[in-house]
Amino acid sequence: MATRTLTEADDRRDVVLHPGDTAVVRLTETPATGHQWTATVHGSCVVPEDAGFAPPGAAPPGSAAPGAAGTRSFRLRAAAPGMCDVEFRLGRVWETGRSPERSVLLHVLVR
Repeated sequence: MATRTLTEADDRRDVVLHPGDTAVVRLTETPATGHQWTATVHGSCVVPEDAGFAPPGAAPPGSAAPGAAGTRSFRLRAAAPGMCDVEFRLGRVWETGRSPERSVLLHVLVR
């Protein structure tokens, strides 16, 4: 079982996993602005899990500016062989019907 780390730089890339593998997707988020990443899986080859938000880690504790960006992480567990797309959208969850501020799309193949 392997673990891969992915970021926004992997947008529109093909990701190959094997059953039991995990991909961790790390995306920059500034929750103080109301923007949050959400994940939608189109298919059933992976199961997404919100792995949480980590505040800025480069600064010593207590020295990060209020409202500074941190990292939202999602774990994608390869569940079954097949192909699926995983779409991450950054936006305010209460603003339905609007285009996302940013989006990331991963094409996942589990074999």
